[in-house]
Amino acid sequence: MLKIHMYDRLWAPHGLVRYGVAPDHPEVKNCTHKFDDAAEDPRLRFFGNVNIDTPSQNPDAVTLPLTSLLQHYTHLLFSTGCTVPVLHSALPPSSYCVPALSLVHWYTQHPSRPPTPPLENISHVTLIGQGNVSLDIARMLLTPPSELAKYDVPAPVLDVLSRSAVEHVSIVGRRGLFQAAFTTKELREMMNLTDASMAPLDPAVLQPNDGAALTRQQSRTWSLDFFRSPTGLILPDDPASPPGSNTRPPAHLTLAHTMLDPSSRAVPTGATSTLPTSLVVTSLGHRAEPSAP
Repeated sequence: MLKIHMYDRLWAPHGLVRYGVAPDHPEVKNCTHKFDDAAEDPRLRFFGNVNIDTPSQNPDAVTLPLTSLLQHYTHLLFSTGCTVPVLHSALPPSSYCVPALSLVHWYTQHPSRPPTPPLENISHVTLIGQGNVSLDIARMLLTPPSELAKYDVPAPVLDVLSRSAVEHVSIVGRRGLFQAAFTTKELREMMNLTDASMAPLDPAVLQPNDGAALTRQQSRTWSLDFFRSPTGLILPDDPASPPGSNTRPPAHLTLAHTMLDPSSRAVPTGATSTLPTSLVVTSLGHRAEPSAP
């Protein structure tokens, strides 16, 4: 009789569905019902908090060598996915630059306990990459906590978001609109944010003609910046907040302007620009962890 034992380094199953899908997308998480149905089969057993060979960020996991499994099973199937963020060569990790996975694991409260972003000191966030993960992060940062409270968002995350000073999110890509990787659904959700608006090409149109104060939606914005490729990040000499300000001084993200060659590759035009920003989040995909031979 076929028997299946499933090992996971985390305490609970469902992996990416549990810790990768944005909390405000419960319809995507509905597939867990199918997984739960399979778990009712007595031929399947789940073993959580068990790490196989590779280093784990889960301090509660027990580590087993791969060789210890070989003697107990006729077949081994690896379904570990890609869990290591791809970093940008010009943007080394720092307090001003973190991988997207760090923020995703923070707002899903992954057991690896990623650091809490200091959103109360951050006014401008720049996302590198224009896939759905970037739009998920932007949406989480700009959606009112009162709306997110309707979903399965952990209370500590809502507390941090309620104190956020983020006013603008730039979503930067090295190619153009037709090459962007996000889907229509995610873009539509960004367009319909109740507490933030998309910045047009000319920021002057956001200024009311009669001098009236900006509404919260008008003062919190996001933008899609195409044909820009990061070349470096210049950190401030003193990262401490200046007197009378709660937000830390910005770093300066240097960008090469790009265009598409005949094969649709992004190539530099020679022009450059600088973008002041409080935090850079690199969302450039993931690669697999190496496993033992």
